Amino acid sequence: MRDTGCEGVVVRKQLVDTSQLTGEYCLLLRIENTALLAEKAVISLRTPFLSGEVKALCIPDAICDVIVGNVEGARSPEDPDMSVRVGAATTRAQAKREAVTKPLRVPGIERHAGVGREQLIKLQQEDPRILALVDAGRTLRRGGKVVSFEKARGIVYWRYEDLGRNVDVKQRVAIDLVGPLNPPSEAGHRLILTLVDYATRFDEAVPLRKIDTECVAEALVDIYSRLGVPEEVLREQGTQFISDCMKEVCRFLGIKRKTTSPYHPMCNGLVERFNATLKTCLRRLCIEQPRQWHRYINPLLFAYRKVPQESTHFAPFELLYGRTVRGPMHILRELWTKEIEEPDVKSSYEYVLNLRERLDDTLKIAREELEKAQGRHKHYYDRTSKRRKFSVGEKVLVLLPTDSNKLLIQWKGPFDIVATVGINDYRINMGGKEKTFRANLLKGYITRDQDASQATTDKRPPTSSSAIPAASVTVIEDLEGEHFNDCDCEALPELGWWGSEETVNDLKYGNELTLDQRKQLEEVAVTYSSIFSDRPGTALTEALCIELTSSIFVRQRPYPVPYAMRQTLRDELREMEDLGVIRKSSSPYASPVVVVKTKDGTNRVCIDYRRLNKLTIFDPQPMTPPADIFQDMEKGQCFSKIDLSKGYWQIPVRKEDIPKTAFVTMDCHYEFLRMMNSGATLTRAVKKLLCGMDNVVDYMDDLLIHTETWEAHVKTLKELFKRHQEANFTARPVRCLLGSRTVDSLGHSLGRGAIGLQDKNVEKVRNAPRPKRKREVRAFLGLVGNYKEFVPNFAAVSAPLPDLVRKGQPNVVNWGDSQERAFNSLKVAVTSKSVLQLPELTKSSSSERAHLIADWALLSCRRMRVPYSR
Repeated sequence: MRDTGCEGVVVRKQLVDTSQLTGEYCLLLRIENTALLAEKAVISLRTPFLSGEVKALCIPDAICDVIVGNVEGARSPEDPDMSVRVGAATTRAQAKREAVTKPLRVPGIERHAGVGREQLIKLQQEDPRILALVDAGRTLRRGGKVVSFEKARGIVYWRYEDLGRNVDVKQRVAIDLVGPLNPPSEAGHRLILTLVDYATRFDEAVPLRKIDTECVAEALVDIYSRLGVPEEVLREQGTQFISDCMKEVCRFLGIKRKTTSPYHPMCNGLVERFNATLKTCLRRLCIEQPRQWHRYINPLLFAYRKVPQESTHFAPFELLYGRTVRGPMHILRELWTKEIEEPDVKSSYEYVLNLRERLDDTLKIAREELEKAQGRHKHYYDRTSKRRKFSVGEKVLVLLPTDSNKLLIQWKGPFDIVATVGINDYRINMGGKEKTFRANLLKGYITRDQDASQATTDKRPPTSSSAIPAASVTVIEDLEGEHFNDCDCEALPELGWWGSEETVNDLKYGNELTLDQRKQLEEVAVTYSSIFSDRPGTALTEALCIELTSSIFVRQRPYPVPYAMRQTLRDELREMEDLGVIRKSSSPYASPVVVVKTKDGTNRVCIDYRRLNKLTIFDPQPMTPPADIFQDMEKGQCFSKIDLSKGYWQIPVRKEDIPKTAFVTMDCHYEFLRMMNSGATLTRAVKKLLCGMDNVVDYMDDLLIHTETWEAHVKTLKELFKRHQEANFTARPVRCLLGSRTVDSLGHSLGRGAIGLQDKNVEKVRNAPRPKRKREVRAFLGLVGNYKEFVPNFAAVSAPLPDLVRKGQPNVVNWGDSQERAFNSLKVAVTSKSVLQLPELTKSSSSERAHLIADWALLSCRRMRVPYSR
């Protein structure tokens, strides 16, 4: 290249031999005002602008092989030496990039000055070259002036009126190749070229012996000669479809080419679905003569074209020809009934007009049905998908086949996004080459902070409720869609942190206590200090029994765990082993460790026991309903709350059932000695512990003590702590509250004969956003349903909301005025912080409605509603 702005000679370093380097360096200033240190070399040039031995600067990323600047002996850009021929080789990729559109080869036209119209017509009629052009086109047919005029009148015209066309219907077809098929046909066919019309769903299939560009092009031209030349062709990135020959054929026929996204066959799903149907039908038809499959293609296509298409509700024959094609059913009917329908006698003009009207009506109905089908398919597809958006410059990972096996895929990258193509396609820079990929083949790449990663690995959160800040390859996501609806993520057994040591000094006491009362409670707590610890004890009253319905072993492979998280998991399992919660196992059972992503984005490491739970016999032990806990507390003046330390972990597993609890990680095989999902067993053990103590109620691992006098309260606490010590139960000190006038339990605030709402839950209701999906509606109803006693006529007020989650309703709810009123009314009623008096069940009450067995009664003292039996 000749560059008049350069002051020297620049050559690509890869073209220079090491023996030509001089060892000298020079500072090169580029046009973008950046400096580059370039090495000098003595080379021999023979170019149109400079020839001979010169000193040149070597740079690796020159825009061309040689750049000749304003040096001594250099020719002007307008005066090159054209006798010099460049002998450099051009690669195929470079030639493809530099290729220009070739013009059509047409004979040149000689200009004749001073020739009139009559003379020009006479010369053209006598010119043999013009007469030769008449026979030059193979696709043309000669005819007289009337035939030629009729052929051109429907295509070429002078625009003189507005036809009122609002939509320009594109004539698009999709093409693909099927095969190679085994065995090949007797005629040597191994592949099939398929074509489907987007408008009419009319299909074509042509058997081929080979799939080079010439064979495919000839087959396509043969199809176009029967159906007409389309405006657009959608095809994959096969070499026979993107070659120069096919490009020239499409240019000659005026066809616009469109290419599908890589590794995204859904883009060409119309023809892919037809390919599957074609192969299935051929396999069944030629089962007796497998090498005759090429003879069944045309009969198969005839039968396929007569069947109404699911999306358009019309047969392809009807949409293409505007009439029903006579087929085997018509022939049978004529043979059986001996009746032949006489066609209406019409003139050609009437027939053409009626045919056009019938085609317009048919295509209009087909378009409406197709839009309905597309909306239905989109609805089902969107249920399990979510939109992915990326920006230019963002790093992403690309899902590509592995280097060793193209049938296996893996995430590769990261790569940079350089441009956005359409709505869901992105152009990615992959090592100097730019390729376009669909959004569902990409996922965002987040660069890990090395310092934060090291701190996360070395330090543990301070409490057991902390989540593990790590991602996992195997994740159960809490999605908004329909995934994992049968899996309660909160019920999965969690491997939580054990936290720091807590003692009796961490107990909390009521603010209204006097010094003597507080001292009295502290003495009681110190006496039974062994039961206050954050480490779970081992209950002596009950053991977990796992009864299975089958003797088949539940054995699964371990789920992959990220390397950044493995050391953390090892340390946690080692500590659990030291505490006697787990031990090494040789059990035939193995359930995997799974990472559960919660709604707030954090992760919990749990055991996936879902397959084992399907074989477990259900334990019918009832739990105390939350509504019954606050009954008979109207006279309570002193309250205490005891929270068992990891109550589930305090239940041991029966010796013969320990192997069933085994779980497996990437490194080792463990089994539980104390089980964490023993809810029914824990409830049974707690009820045995509280047998005979009327002033103590339980809900799972929470205990609530209520008494009328201080002396009775201290006595009850002593008895409860004594039973804890005998049963070897432990309580979490920081979650225990002793000797308070009010207490928070199950989202309610209890005390002084009344029950109210807990402040933090009131804030949740106040800040609850308007639901958009079924899942959000259920969550809101569950939140306000805990306080339905505080909402007058709750069922009538909330009635429009449960209708949104009924079966058959869309996942994205149809929010109207009635739902908005119900939503706002419930929020106002709950956030008004109403207070109800607790019912006095010992007093007589007047039932507003009698029932033979049980009824809901409103007490005459206008207190809290409770179930009342007569």
